[in-house]
Amino acid sequence: TDCGGELWDIAGEVLGRAWPEKAVAIINAQGTQNLAREFVLEAMLKVADLHPSVYLQFDPQGARGEEFDGLWSAAVKALAAKDPVAAAQAWLLYRPSDNHLPDFASLPEIVSAWQLKDPAAARAWAESLPDEDSRFLALHEWMAGLARKSPAAAMKELGSIHLGPAMKYFGGDYGNLAGDAADA
Repeated sequence: TDCGGELWDIAGEVLGRAWPEKAVAIINAQGTQNLAREFVLEAMLKVADLHPSVYLQFDPQGARGEEFDGLWSAAVKALAAKDPVAAAQAWLLYRPSDNHLPDFASLPEIVSAWQLKDPAAARAWAESLPDEDSRFLALHEWMAGLARKSPAAAMKELGSIHLGPAMKYFGGDYGNLAGDAADA
């Protein structure tokens, strides 16, 4: 049997786990474009999961292309679990090469982790996001986190959230929800 692919997987995993900076240096070095794909992906997957700050130095804007698809988001999610403020700062830098859509996959993870540490700061950041869709998703996650802790508190807060045009997502009952909760 051909176990070459498996050996490359193992080698990449070991390098990415134990020596993340070395993995990045090898992959960035001239003349290493022909490394086995399994090795490169496994090494960088481990760097993204276990050493997210190192991965985000390698790919600060999520623009490394298809070969590393999903790894930027994985790194931001892993960083959010450790340092949601740093993850939020990294999230704002996201500029993939093929489009300019925000990374919606990691946004809820950032808000959720940050809300556990500092709910007011997480909300302020969510409200400050520049585009409507990101702002809505972040505030939705913030409200969901609050609702898990205290549905009554979430209903009270609902009336104080300033969504701007994103308010349309709540439909015509937006104002009634907050008023009904206050009466309950």
